[in-house]
Amino acid sequence: MRNRFPGRALLLALAFVLAAGPAAAEVILLQRSDGEHGVGWLFRDRSGACRVATPRHVVQAPSGELTTPNAIDRYGRQLATANPLAPDDTEIDIAFLDVPGVLADAGCSLSRLSQVPLDSLLSTWAEGVLTIATQFDGQQTIRVERLVSTRDAGGGRTLAVAPRSSADVLHKGMSGGVIMTEGRAIAMLTDVEPALGVGIALRFDVIAAAFAALGSRSAAPQQAGGGNAIRDMAVLSGQVEPGATIGGFLSGAEALMLSAEHGGAILLATTEDAVVASGVALRAGDQPLHLEKLIVEAASGSDAFALVRVCNSVEATVEIRCAFAPRRMDRLKLSLVPFDGSRISLGGISLLIDPSR
Repeated sequence: MRNRFPGRALLLALAFVLAAGPAAAEVILLQRSDGEHGVGWLFRDRSGACRVATPRHVVQAPSGELTTPNAIDRYGRQLATANPLAPDDTEIDIAFLDVPGVLADAGCSLSRLSQVPLDSLLSTWAEGVLTIATQFDGQQTIRVERLVSTRDAGGGRTLAVAPRSSADVLHKGMSGGVIMTEGRAIAMLTDVEPALGVGIALRFDVIAAAFAALGSRSAAPQQAGGGNAIRDMAVLSGQVEPGATIGGFLSGAEALMLSAEHGGAILLATTEDAVVASGVALRAGDQPLHLEKLIVEAASGSDAFALVRVCNSVEATVEIRCAFAPRRMDRLKLSLVPFDGSRISLGGISLLIDPSR
């Protein structure tokens, strides 16, 4: 794993320089707190903020409330989502999420939504490639063909498609997959009729119009466990277990349970601004913390990460503190190595900051 994370200015500069590139099937996994996975499409709005479009039913709880799943980007990082929005028209099966923070920006797509009508292209369109994100294989592509136009529905807002090969099968877990043709995203799979082998896809010009009607509202800054300088966080190694999301953890509403992969979990966090910290505190979640090692690395600006402190054999039922010499930082990497590969229950992360510096 790379031990360097570019500074904010460099990341944003790269994003806007490359933003004119063609659309791509930048599909990602969305992991809900119940452990179920869905699919979404990454894009940038007009301000350059990172967003996800996904079928409404992927993020809608039985109560009707829109949830904020973890987003798993093309680097395998698990990121928080925020600020779910959906059209008032419930017949349009689409919702939008923010993927806030510099960490998400570094892995965001260059694609943009376009309200340019697709009527001309679709008048002759017959086949394309459906791309979905999968939990184990990364991405899967299926060549699909459009069924007769009489199967199109929703006043022309949706298209009916089916796999060209009898060896390919559409199923419910593919909702959110994107159909591409000639380098352009034309529709998002929103429903599947398994018995018929037919998929229903919402046109991307309809999706773009729905997003424009909602306005470009952004999420409020989040805090890791409440009341400290850490703004956003990614899980680089270790799996977030069902029952909570990174967004819920950052808001202080949920404890995060991590299963250790290859001996530990790695968290990467950024701060609101550069701060001078003299330690980090980990608050226990639903279980006591038992760590064989807590490895702290930090960086500021465009500097590479540097080792700050290794705290060995740290255990606590409430809070673990790992102190170090005052250090200026805007990024923090924590490697948590539990005893015997046990799970890690984390209630919050705080930096110990000297307000006089």
